[in-house]
Amino acid sequence: MQGYGPTSYGDGFAEVYDEWYTGIDDTEVAAAVVRPYVTDRNYWIIKQHGLFQGAYWFHHVGADPNARDRYADHPWYQACVDFCANYDQNSFDPEYDAEPLSFFEPMVRRVLDESRRRDF
Repeated sequence: MQGYGPTSYGDGFAEVYDEWYTGIDDTEVAAAVVRPYVTDRNYWIIKQHGLFQGAYWFHHVGADPNARDRYADHPWYQACVDFCANYDQNSFDPEYDAEPLSFFEPMVRRVLDESRRRDF
């Protein structure tokens, strides 16, 4: 991509992503992809985590950071709050000591193994 180098690749990717996928909810897509391989609980957490993540940043864009509270009585509400706090939120910290993607590959392969696939 012209004008972008190794240190600005993320900026270029973000621009292309925003242009190509305007109006598409990426949490919905992620949830749909893994749904046949995960429990109903984990599917719900993945599907809702975008809204729940808003507790950390919605105030920056004029949205309600408490929007997730509409699900406060849902049995998996706290699990989604915990997921966002423990695994999702810290991934935005540039100082976070993250593992390389190769570290996660065996886990992803285990989750997406065809023997785990279920109909729903």
